[in-house]
Amino acid sequence: MQSVVKRTARLVKTDRNTQNYLTLQKSYRTTIEIMDLANELLGKLNNDLPAAEPVIRHGEKPALTVVDTKQEVIAELVRGVNRLQKGDLSSIAIIGKTEMECKWVHKELKKQAEIDAQILRENDSLDSNIIIVPSYLSKGLEFDAVVVVCFDEVFEKNELDIKLLYVAMTRAMHSLTLIGKHPSEFHLDKEDYNLIHYIKKEQHIK
Repeated sequence: MQSVVKRTARLVKTDRNTQNYLTLQKSYRTTIEIMDLANELLGKLNNDLPAAEPVIRHGEKPALTVVDTKQEVIAELVRGVNRLQKGDLSSIAIIGKTEMECKWVHKELKKQAEIDAQILRENDSLDSNIIIVPSYLSKGLEFDAVVVVCFDEVFEKNELDIKLLYVAMTRAMHSLTLIGKHPSEFHLDKEDYNLIHYIKKEQHIK
């Protein structure tokens, strides 16, 4: 699949006592709007990681949809996937924190909407236009559109989880959607709302 490629130009800092993480100083992948939100997230860490500088390419603000139930998660995913496909975005990734989160999303999408997405596991090839992948396996990939699901498995307020969420967000080249029970599960405060399109419970992805 041509629009999903391995990213090789990257800097990786390694500490024997911690997970590896990326230090990106120039982003050729994402739009300014996506990168602004990701950099705001990175700024919540108490370290000196430099913010990535996006290439001058604008797009829509990332969207945040608040849901209460798993049924609502699946309904929003179906609406979102249909909308993205109509918009000629050929590669779509649904990213959960863990494989367990990804498995129930995959099962329910196939059961309720007959969307046969591919769950990506380590060393798998990309054989579908719709990929479901755990956050820790998404590093090095890029997609036209990314939907990050945070329901059963939330990103905790610690350095590793914030970096995993940052990686998940920055896999998107054109469109980023967040689906969860509350903005705080994506470490978003009211001060961050100007960076997103906030879709409340009674609204739908159009």
